[in-house]
Amino acid sequence: HCHRPFVAHFIDGDSGGKTMQPQLDYCAPEFYSVQQFDDGIENLSPSFVKIYNQALEAESRRLDEIAGIGYRKALEFLVKDYCKHKHPENGDEIERLSLSRCISELIAQPSINILASRAVWIGNDETHYTRKLEGRDISDMKTFIHALVHYIGMELTVEDAASIAPAH
Repeated sequence: HCHRPFVAHFIDGDSGGKTMQPQLDYCAPEFYSVQQFDDGIENLSPSFVKIYNQALEAESRRLDEIAGIGYRKALEFLVKDYCKHKHPENGDEIERLSLSRCISELIAQPSINILASRAVWIGNDETHYTRKLEGRDISDMKTFIHALVHYIGMELTVEDAASIAPAH
């Protein structure tokens, strides 16, 4: 019905002494649904959208050791593109700055600053040999990224609304 090839592995099920019913153990490949972002985010940072969805695909394929690195990279593109939007005169400098400096020096909105910095901390744990934040993982990072996308999207919507001239 899906018109795509797949492989399924079944194991013998336990049905309390009755006829054994096979149970699905694993099915591959697992297909993921592309994460849709609103037009404001798509236009602000198309690279973020592309990289985020590649990380999402890696995660759906159980490539858990590299998915977090992908989300961390997507986060960097989102934050730097947001900073370039807010400070267009500093575009070249923003591209060269470390992500942590971009956040601490260029993002004044407290909610965006907190979400971005904490998502970066978790993302850095995904890229290094030892973890600093025990009990946090890519699901937390993704939650923070989605909240960050929401706040940035709201700012872009407010900017759009503010651009409307009053009717006379």
